[in-house]
Amino acid sequence: MNEFQKKLRNKYPDIYGKVGLSVKEGWFNLLDDLGSEIIEKIKKTKEFKVLQIKEKFGTLRFYVKIEAETDLKKEIMNSIHNAEKRSSIICEICGDENAKQYVNQNLHQYTACDKHIEDNSYTPVEYQQLIELRYNISIEKNKIENLLKESYPNISIEIENKYDKLRNNLKLFNKFKEKGITPKKNEYKIYVSFENSDNKDVFDYIINDNDINLTNLFEKIQKMI
Repeated sequence: MNEFQKKLRNKYPDIYGKVGLSVKEGWFNLLDDLGSEIIEKIKKTKEFKVLQIKEKFGTLRFYVKIEAETDLKKEIMNSIHNAEKRSSIICEICGDENAKQYVNQNLHQYTACDKHIEDNSYTPVEYQQLIELRYNISIEKNKIENLLKESYPNISIEIENKYDKLRNNLKLFNKFKEKGITPKKNEYKIYVSFENSDNKDVFDYIINDNDINLTNLFEKIQKMI
């Protein structure tokens, strides 16, 4: 048991005395403030039991079982919810209250100040943008493949996009950023060959709004036949 957990248990045994604390030391003051705010209130309840205290998605989760009059229960739950909300700007390591949320390479969301950001981390918004980009690429790749196979049943196709390699790999994405490389979702490398034929080629292809039917690509493939 960590020292800060012992302090909380000793100070608020009715709250923290019988439950594990699956959080880091940076939230000591947060939990201390919460304990101070609700300690007298829980004495007026018919039942109050802390079920679990943990970090999830970079914020505090404080689960309780409570039986009390409606207004009293509401007061206690409001205090808990405010603490959970406040945790989203408190560094889990040092307690700095100017922290932000990030996603690390293991796709774990956490809250940290500037000093404690893990290497190759992204904000949740940036990571969501990456996921949406990859989803759009997948749809576009399927469209290319289906259009080509409708016209050339014996065609063999392999389609690549630079973002394909970035699945769950924020480190690689950061390398792109450091080098000033900005892959575009509409830039593809298309490997084309035909069954029972030695004809094969590779095309660097950009899909734009003026070529939604892949006219230029069809023209290139037609020359292979």
